[in-house]
Amino acid sequence: MVQGISTDFHWQKATQSYGKLIACGQKRFLSQKSNLSFPAFLIQFNNKMTNNETHSYYQWRSKRDFLLLKRKKCNRPQRDFPKSSLAKLSEEAISKPWVVPLTRDLVSEKVVILKQLGLVDIPNDDDKDPLSLGYYHPNMKKAIKRLENFMNDCIDSDGWVEFTRREDSDGIINFSCCSQVRQYSDDIITSAKFGQYFTIEMNVQKVVDEAVASYYDNFRHQNSDGIIVFVEPSCGDGRIVMQLSNSLQSISAIGFFIVACDLDKQVLQKCQENLSNLELFKEGKIVLLNCDYLQTSASYFMSHFNTGGKQQTMKIIVIGNPPYSSGVGDGQSIDRDLPKKFITHSVGIGAVFVSFLLPQRYSREIESIQNQIAQKTSESWTCKYQDLEDSRFSFEGKLFHQPSIIQSWYLNR
Repeated sequence: MVQGISTDFHWQKATQSYGKLIACGQKRFLSQKSNLSFPAFLIQFNNKMTNNETHSYYQWRSKRDFLLLKRKKCNRPQRDFPKSSLAKLSEEAISKPWVVPLTRDLVSEKVVILKQLGLVDIPNDDDKDPLSLGYYHPNMKKAIKRLENFMNDCIDSDGWVEFTRREDSDGIINFSCCSQVRQYSDDIITSAKFGQYFTIEMNVQKVVDEAVASYYDNFRHQNSDGIIVFVEPSCGDGRIVMQLSNSLQSISAIGFFIVACDLDKQVLQKCQENLSNLELFKEGKIVLLNCDYLQTSASYFMSHFNTGGKQQTMKIIVIGNPPYSSGVGDGQSIDRDLPKKFITHSVGIGAVFVSFLLPQRYSREIESIQNQIAQKTSESWTCKYQDLEDSRFSFEGKLFHQPSIIQSWYLNR
C-alpha cells in the first residue's frame, strides 16, 4: 500500500473498475446501536495520478457505508442499488470470510492484501494462491460485479469522497482467519440459520410462571392414568427447561414429563450439559429430542417416555421462545413467520395450553392466528398477552432489545 500519496489526483474515467471488492468478513463492523457485529468489506481503491501512474490503497467499509453512498445523488444516471447482492455477499461471509482470487492485476498486490487480511504467516507459494482455501465461489462473481458497478457509478457523487477516505470505517474490529474465529463464525451462522435468540432470566421466569399456573389451576389433581407433558419446541441452551424444572419441583408437581426439542445438535448438546445435574434429568423426567418440532406428534412424544407399560392419556402444555424466522436459510426461501406455525402446530397435536415469548408485532396477529386454529380444530381458544418491560435477548453473546410480549393461548373448557 502506498503511503503519503498526494490527494491532488484525477480519478480515471474509463471502463475499468475504480473500486474493487477484495474480501469480506475477516474484519467486522460493530454496531453501537444494537451491539451486534456484521461482516465488513475490504475495498481496493485505485487512483490514477497526474503522471499516469496508478496507485492503490485498501480500506474496510461496512454495509452502512454502502447505504450512505446510495443516499447521495449522483450527477449521472445511477444503477439501481444492488441490495440483494450486498446481502448475499455479507451472508456468505458470516459463515466463511471470503476473498476474490488473486489473479491478473491483483497478483502484484498479494503481499499487501495478505497483510490486510491477517494472513502474513501463510507461505508465499507462487504455484498456489493462498487465498483459494474455499472462501470464494464462482457464483459470487455476479453479485461482486453488481456491487462494484454501483460503486463506480457513484464516483461523481457527493458521497464518493467520504466513501474513499483513507481510513477504515468507525466500528471496524478485527476478526482474523484463525481456527478459533472460524469456530465462532460457524456458531454465528448456526444461530442465524435456526433463528436463535435467547431470552434473559427474568423473562424466562415469566413465561414459566404462565405454564406452571396453567398446570396448577387445571391439572394438579390429574388421575393416575394420565400424564402432563411440558414441551419446549426450541429449547436452545435449556434455560427455560431448567427454570421450568425448578418451578415444578417447588410446588411438588407430580405426573409430568418435560420434552426439550431443538433442530440444532450442537446447541442441544449444550442443553444436555446444562441439565445434567438436575434431579428430574437424572430420573428420566426430561427428554431431549433432536427434531423439527413442526414434524412432531403426540404419539412421537409418548414413545419416548417410560410409563411402566401403562396406557395413559396425555395433556400437552407448550412453552418457549420460538425462532422468529428460519434465518439465512440454506439456499431456500426464508420463513419469517415461524411463531404462527409453532402455535397452530401445538394446537394440532392436542395441546391444551400454549405460552410463547414473541415479538410485539404478534399482539396484532391474534385474529389471524385464531383463524388458522379454526382450520385445525372446532375447539374454542382464548388468547391473552402481556408486554415485557425488559425485552432483552442475547445473540452472538451480546444483548440487544426486541420489543416483545408473552402470548398465552387457553383451550376453552
